[in-house]
Amino acid sequence: CIHASWECDGDNDCLDGSDEHANCTYSQCQPEFWQCANNKCIPNSWKCDGNDDCDDGSDEKVIRSNETFSMVVKLLRLGNSYITE
Repeated sequence: CIHASWECDGDNDCLDGSDEHANCTYSQCQPEFWQCANNKCIPNSWKCDGNDDCDDGSDEKVIRSNETFSMVVKLLRLGNSYITE
């Protein structure tokens, strides 16, 4: 048995997947969650983290627009040259 809120939540909680049956209707995820292509809801922080949390890869294929990205690059000095680490 599983908790009723786990039925039709986009996540296979039962080994046989019976909690995600054909009669499920999926609505939008809560604001702090992101909806995968397979309708599973995952925390926003799990997008693009290198893990396939959706079980279909859709959380790792997210295309972000109008967002600014920053990256810290560590430079190592080797003689008169610098290399990135």
